[in-house]
Amino acid sequence: MQRIAFCSTEHWICISAGSELAELVRKESAIIFGTGFQANYAALSALAEKGDVLLCDHTLHASLLEGAMRSTARTVRFRHNDLGHLQRCLQNCSSDERVLIVSEGVFSMEGDLAELGGIVDLARKYHARTYVDEAHGIGVLGRHGAGAAEHLGVLEDVDIVMGTFSKSLAFGR
Repeated sequence: MQRIAFCSTEHWICISAGSELAELVRKESAIIFGTGFQANYAALSALAEKGDVLLCDHTLHASLLEGAMRSTARTVRFRHNDLGHLQRCLQNCSSDERVLIVSEGVFSMEGDLAELGGIVDLARKYHARTYVDEAHGIGVLGRHGAGAAEHLGVLEDVDIVMGTFSKSLAFGR
């Protein structure tokens, strides 16, 4: 039986891989989880707390919904790729609530791209942050393979990017 060591953030391989991944998606740093489900579940449940709002596209992957529901933040779902409905949801948030808009870059079931240009514009207008799951776009879309956000020209405007090694960046034998 082959033994596999789980990646600790203090191990040089993880530090190196994290730095490379952060550079790919043009972010300050990266955290490596064992699976995309773990990443979404942990990130959303940790990033948002009581008094915050998670605005989630209606067709999000189960890992994102599980993380949102695990969080103590209020979770509101907006109609799939409907920027008008997202704007109304943002307008209904109070000014003292921190808002995180959650979307996939490429939706796993529909296969369509998120309206990321409109999402980041609305996020900027309403002082919200953005979280984009790029599990199905990273390694495939964008000039450097950084996903749908890079492909659509808004990567620098997305606050948090999640990717996975298990799909487009998977390694084979």
